Amino acid sequence: MEQSEQQTAQANRYLYIHRLNHNTIETLTGSNYLRWKQDLEISLGFLDYDFVLKEDPPQEPAADASAETKTKFARWNKANKMAILIMQRAMASSVKGSVAKSDIAKKYFESIAQRFKESEKAVKSTMLNKLIGMKYDGQGCVRAHILYMIDIGTKLQELEMTVDEDMMVHFALNSLPKEFKSLRETYIAQKESWNLNDLITISVQQEHNIIRERGTKMVNMVQVKEKRESKKNTMIEKEKSSNTEKYQKPSTGMKCFFCKKPGHMKKECRKYKKWLDKQKTKGNLEQILVCFESNLVDFSDDSWWLDNGASIHVANSLQGFTRRRLPRKDEVKVFVGNGEKVQVEFIGTVSIELDFGFVLELDEVVYIPSMKKSLISVTRLVQSKFNLNFDGTGCSIFKNKELVGKARLVDGMFQLICKRTDFEVNTVQTKTSNEVSYKLWHKRLGHISRERINLLCKESILPPMNHDSQNEICIECVKGKLTNLRKKGAIGSKGVLELIHTDICGPFPNPTHDGFTYFITFTDDFSRFGHVYLIKEKSSALDMFKIYKAEVENQLNLKIKVVRSDRGGEYYGRFDET
Repeated sequence: MEQSEQQTAQANRYLYIHRLNHNTIETLTGSNYLRWKQDLEISLGFLDYDFVLKEDPPQEPAADASAETKTKFARWNKANKMAILIMQRAMASSVKGSVAKSDIAKKYFESIAQRFKESEKAVKSTMLNKLIGMKYDGQGCVRAHILYMIDIGTKLQELEMTVDEDMMVHFALNSLPKEFKSLRETYIAQKESWNLNDLITISVQQEHNIIRERGTKMVNMVQVKEKRESKKNTMIEKEKSSNTEKYQKPSTGMKCFFCKKPGHMKKECRKYKKWLDKQKTKGNLEQILVCFESNLVDFSDDSWWLDNGASIHVANSLQGFTRRRLPRKDEVKVFVGNGEKVQVEFIGTVSIELDFGFVLELDEVVYIPSMKKSLISVTRLVQSKFNLNFDGTGCSIFKNKELVGKARLVDGMFQLICKRTDFEVNTVQTKTSNEVSYKLWHKRLGHISRERINLLCKESILPPMNHDSQNEICIECVKGKLTNLRKKGAIGSKGVLELIHTDICGPFPNPTHDGFTYFITFTDDFSRFGHVYLIKEKSSALDMFKIYKAEVENQLNLKIKVVRSDRGGEYYGRFDET
């Protein structure tokens, strides 16, 4: 009896480890292959299944083979099946259908890698430019900044690009602001070279000294200001005593905007000061303490994080809001960890579906678009009768002694594990009935055909459609397909990459935050599959085409035969913004 209980406990623990490892793998959607590969290798390593991705399949043992050989084959067979199931579970439906199936985990993993293989030259160029151009802006701490640069250098070394430790020290010193000028001069004057550990230690100490000097300067400035104000008040009192009638007479051009009485301004109004004191006692002037987020730049912006230093819930997106309202005058701005005030756009209720199926309702969530991450106040959760259990791996959330959700520990913060869906639609400003309209999705997806929408619904990429508006005539499609002349001799392409259509759109009056004012498209004539790239100038069209050519030819193992454009001049050097 005791042995069976131990086996049951071991099996439950095994299933828990499986579930925990599977939830940590980011779903492969196409643009996140590198992160997906890293999560998959870590998960299979925890389960001791990673050897099937490196070893070839062993031969099936004969009937008279030894027990050790049979056990080894059975272990490989089990690990092979589990690795394939884990990879298929961590892939989106559209990606899963585009990869050739295989019964061997190693071949299946290699086919996925071949499908999403990127141009190493483009990756090297992007990462190297990022490493050289990085600057420390004082947000967060200098330790996190240098560690992030080291991480980029390590990735470049994995791509067989030489970035030694001495070079990383020079890159890190050049990225520091002018306050660290003495540190750079000290390094140049010394004969010995620093390693990265020495650089981090010295830079952190220098940052502490800079912060201490700033505090001393602020104290001195306040003392000087107080002395000046005391002298100024003394002079005013003397002037008042010599000419009291001048100060007793109210100014006719001055009027309070609060009490509407002349003679003083709003900031000097006694009624306004009493009103502010009442609002503070009511607790309406809320403050929020937010940690620095420089170590979270590699994560999605729509993720939720538990923060025990925040006094209110904060969202950086309207996704998930079920109710919202405009903030009152005393709720327009909140304070963040660096002492600055940020603008509040809306306040409302957010619904978050956790991985266990529990729907977490957050009330009085403040919507601040300038925030990098959405934060959940631990204090507010405890006040809502949630119990939180923190440990070395993450956090467990309980409601009425029942486990309803989990958060994993990521770089010193706890990321809430939410349920992922194949499609996410913002339902704040649209009605639910319109989200399943055939006509609406036909316009959203660029007026695609009826057969293509039915195929997307069959693959569960789109929700089931309401076909009431399916037979309606689309005016835009009719106008777009009208032609003046018929080309009876035109013959379409018969294979992928035989004919590529390209065009540039722009410039736009409002560029992106990175300064892009154009975008260029490349569309395959046979499959109608398109790529879109953002560019700053028309003269960058040829560079984008080289990147596109390397990407599609490596993925499909074919060569582009014909490229067709509108002969706008972007490929002939006749146009340059500069």
